[in-house]
Amino acid sequence: MDAANLLTLETMRRPNLLAIAGIIVVLGVLLGAAALRQNEKYAFKLTALEMHKKITTERHLLSAQDLKNELESGKYVLVDIRNPREFIGEHLPEAINIPYERILDEEHESLFEESDRIKVLYDNNDVWSNAAWMILTQYGYENLIVLRGGLEGWKATIENKDIFKSEYPLDEAARFEYSNAIKDAGK
Repeated sequence: MDAANLLTLETMRRPNLLAIAGIIVVLGVLLGAAALRQNEKYAFKLTALEMHKKITTERHLLSAQDLKNELESGKYVLVDIRNPREFIGEHLPEAINIPYERILDEEHESLFEESDRIKVLYDNNDVWSNAAWMILTQYGYENLIVLRGGLEGWKATIENKDIFKSEYPLDEAARFEYSNAIKDAGK
């Protein structure tokens, strides 16, 4: 190739490289904006002091008896945050299962964004449901309540079950009667 053709070829490449570089810059800006918007979605909405005030008032707790009295009103959605195996074993009537580990999944956003009904979070006691309440509250969800005492509190209060008595009796009978062996050894 002669020098004129080489210069023409080089001149044609330069705009293509500039166009590619421009596209890369635009894509970078768009991805950066999307990342910032995503971070805003999961940014805490309350300061630590505001969250502390909400927790200490205990307005987010509902007793089993109060829930039972209001359950037929239709203004509550029961959300069991235990794992599916525990949920299948037993749960409150008409409860839905959203495991604690999946509480922030996008598929559940519409439920928590719904403002018509109050979401009642519960687990076996109220430890994990309080944690879920704090997380969801920090992310700006409202109309959330925790069932005080969880499923165990419900069973003790509403179903009058002794939650400390196991459904499976403990086998505490001795497998070997040592007193007879001792008597026999002394003869």
